[in-house]
Amino acid sequence: MSTSSLVCDDASVGHLKAVAKAVFGFDALKQEQVEVMQALMKNHNDVFYAFPTGGGKSLCYQLPALASSRPGFVLIVSPLIALMQDQLHKLREVLSSSLNDNNPQNRFGPSSCAVLNSSISPAEREVLLQDLQLETPATRIVYITPEQISSEAFKLILGKVAANKTLLYAAIDEAHCISQWGHDFRPAYRRLRIFRDLCPGVPLLACTATSTPKVRDDVIDSLRMHDPKIVAMSFDRPNLTYSIVFKGDEDDGMDKIVQVVREAQVDGPDSTGLVYCFRRADCEKVASRLQGAGIKAGAYHAGMPDKQRAKIQNDWLKGGPGAPRVLCATIAFGMGVDKASTGRPRWCYYLLRCQANVRFESGRAGRDGKPAKCVLLYSSNDAGLLRWFIGKKFEDIRKKKKEKAEEWKG
Repeated sequence: MSTSSLVCDDASVGHLKAVAKAVFGFDALKQEQVEVMQALMKNHNDVFYAFPTGGGKSLCYQLPALASSRPGFVLIVSPLIALMQDQLHKLREVLSSSLNDNNPQNRFGPSSCAVLNSSISPAEREVLLQDLQLETPATRIVYITPEQISSEAFKLILGKVAANKTLLYAAIDEAHCISQWGHDFRPAYRRLRIFRDLCPGVPLLACTATSTPKVRDDVIDSLRMHDPKIVAMSFDRPNLTYSIVFKGDEDDGMDKIVQVVREAQVDGPDSTGLVYCFRRADCEKVASRLQGAGIKAGAYHAGMPDKQRAKIQNDWLKGGPGAPRVLCATIAFGMGVDKASTGRPRWCYYLLRCQANVRFESGRAGRDGKPAKCVLLYSSNDAGLLRWFIGKKFEDIRKKKKEKAEEWKG
């Protein structure tokens, strides 16, 4: 049997469903998921996949890797170490369980998945990089940051991988970060186009739950995707209801947050939820106020040490005595984090930054399909604060452009 026919068989709906059932326990696949997987595996197309939060995005880049009979591996570019660790842990769990059941549909164990970021030791990194350069690597799925991808050392690895033709495809998770962060905050996102230079025949999959036409076009252009197949699911989440609550001064705002959280805890004091805040200091203030009101709460933001953030996230996800039931977080939290029980409480917002962000962040709620309420708290001062941040951002961009122009002048 030829390699091409093997690939086609691997991409059949029946085979994809069999592996999805054997490994993940899913009885069915969404039509959009099948379209994405077959485009990658059968047609070797670039794919742009827009979906609502909870739309099964991770399955679209995990399942083809496990279903394909081709030797090689896939790269999954992810923005946050916490997100990578969360997905790696869950994937290893399902692979271990499936392997223990001696299921013939699963050919990969938990050790076939890895992360390539600052959380691993130099020795672990070296072993992983050596494996990826083999013609039949033992590693099947690698989560990696955009900064690692664009490093000079990894570019050399990609060159060897391209020669071996062992990179099956590359998936860019939370691809909207290319547009939102790549211009200034994390320029490594704009450098992901090196895939086209070093691995020109490798399909690219861009996944996002925040996709306006402008963001979609920017992502496609930045990655230099070739006539990508665009697969979009409806963003309608009928189980979510939205409301807006006006808050006055800071004390009144804090009182409103306490009130909303208490009303949200319809399942009792151990039900879980999120309060999204605009600034790091707000996370600390809100968490402290909730704690003072007898609510188990914790703060989560990028200014905290990695280990502390990881512990708070794990405690919140797993629950248990003393664990925070309400997390007060900036946008540093939440991408891809799956906690079905967060569907019951309400979710609170300090500031309506833009429609796309609210849709994305509120999408954390109701992932179990049960009714959930999303509450936006705002005051007249919020608009002025937002204008200040926007002005500062553009001023920073102008300053960087001026500095770059001076460098070019020599």
